[in-house]
Amino acid sequence: TTTNSGGGSGNTASSISGKVIDGYVVGATVFLDLNFNGVLDDGEPSAISGTLGSYKLSLSESQRQRVGYAPLIVDVPVGATDLDLGVVKEAYRISIPPKLSAISTTDIVNISPLTAVVWDIVEPQLAKQYKSLTCANLIADQAKLNGIKSLIATSINDVLSRYKTTSQKIYDDYISTQDSESKALAMDIVNGLRISLSETIKLREKYPSARYVKVNYHKSDYRDNNYAYPNASGIVTGK
Repeated sequence: TTTNSGGGSGNTASSISGKVIDGYVVGATVFLDLNFNGVLDDGEPSAISGTLGSYKLSLSESQRQRVGYAPLIVDVPVGATDLDLGVVKEAYRISIPPKLSAISTTDIVNISPLTAVVWDIVEPQLAKQYKSLTCANLIADQAKLNGIKSLIATSINDVLSRYKTTSQKIYDDYISTQDSESKALAMDIVNGLRISLSETIKLREKYPSARYVKVNYHKSDYRDNNYAYPNASGIVTGK
């Protein structure tokens, strides 16, 4: 069983690994977003997904201490390969929220559209509530840490209710477990992720001075233009 939460008694991670999954995706950029800005900055560990979507991020000592406190972001570019669907023709982004505690060497962190919808609910709320959020100030502020844990827990419950799934299935490698329902759901969600990224980029270009801009599309939700997903008007969050 694979999970993002681990929780075993193994040694603290000096690397983090897992798979990028829609089908397995080869050629995607995976990075640890240490300052929560959604951009791969200098000094943030990154890797390109390889065989069967596998990735491994090597961590410095300071990154090792912070790895459980930052989201993992995956940029899937045009030209990457989805081993089920072929060459990717429209870019999209997936992600996974932080565990908000230490990650061990036994943890496998799979990143898929199912984990992305959890972070897509939390991220706009963080942008509204916190002007500057980094791993360092998050670890140092227990009240802030507890608040974000609560946001993530609420987001997970929202996803479980909306998609009639389980927390284990959100983080599983649904290809290796041959979970056809989760796979079909993930492939459907990707349609909205593609639109979300495209429209977010356009909106950022229109408002370059905005601190935070994000367009989200939601499947099977009243916010998707009366359940018309993926032909929805989207949810725009900005500041």
